[in-house]
Amino acid sequence: MRVTLAARWASGLMRRTRLAERLVRANVGRLATPLKVNLCLTYWCQYRCKTCNIWMRKPTDELTTAELSRFVQSNTDVSWLDVTGGEIFLRKDVGDFLAAVLATWRRLAVLHFPTNGFQTDTIVGVVKRIARIKGGTELVVTVSVDGDEDLNDT
Repeated sequence: MRVTLAARWASGLMRRTRLAERLVRANVGRLATPLKVNLCLTYWCQYRCKTCNIWMRKPTDELTTAELSRFVQSNTDVSWLDVTGGEIFLRKDVGDFLAAVLATWRRLAVLHFPTNGFQTDTIVGVVKRIARIKGGTELVVTVSVDGDEDLNDT
């Protein structure tokens, strides 16, 4: 079944409207379910940046693929998801996880994840894959270009 551009636009508008409504309600009371989830998939990172010391943390007890799947299935009312790490693309299941979120969380308005951009082919492949199924969800990918003061100024 082919989804028209107008249907995608309408779906996105409905999701953003619901997000705005939930943002307002969250500022005046308590919501029954989380509005936004920040989920750290891994603490692994292949870089040793001076501006970040996450590489010094030795990852233990990270969520398994099965645990992530249960999380996705049991939290379907989230409007905004930030997936972070370390470098999330070091997980072999990151594409499957993001695809499951987009396929399951019909009310998701924003999906954001940062990356250091090092595994370019993998990142582009996963982003292309999930862009095909994102529906009305805004997909935001940030690539870190952090560095010391001189590098940032450059």
